[in-house]
Amino acid sequence: MSAANAVPSPGRTLRVLALALCSSPLFVLVAVLVVLPPSEGRLTLPVALGVLALVAAAFALAQAVGYRAAPLPPGLGEAEARRRSVATYQTLMILRFVVTEVPVILGIALAFTLDEGPWPFVLAVVAGVPSMLFHVLVLRSTVDRVRAGLESGGARSYLDEALAA
Repeated sequence: MSAANAVPSPGRTLRVLALALCSSPLFVLVAVLVVLPPSEGRLTLPVALGVLALVAAAFALAQAVGYRAAPLPPGLGEAEARRRSVATYQTLMILRFVVTEVPVILGIALAFTLDEGPWPFVLAVVAGVPSMLFHVLVLRSTVDRVRAGLESGGARSYLDEALAA
């Protein structure tokens, strides 16, 4: 089989997806800066604190609920355990992305509804993207947390092997 016909591994697919999801706010930021020039408006302290509080709350919520995986049932074969583990990991990754993206989306809304120019959105992107990267990238810590939940019932998940390639 040629390399052009090879199916990418689940780990590689999830890594590409994570980078695409986390980079999207940067592209939207460029568009917003064209529509709302930085010379317009000024970020006030209450709005800045509100945006930062939203980012912190989203980070904490992703920490609290974004890694809760139901245990795999005992007796699964390796192929089925891998399939279910990757599906669960991907579902939880998207959940963590959605939760950490909410402050960024609200930042866009604030930029267009308040007289503070693009600055609420700029702050939401600057503070929110690192939070998104922390929770969405396929990192050892995120894999370990999901794997622990999957294997908490005694079944082996094979998540590390499925995502390693």
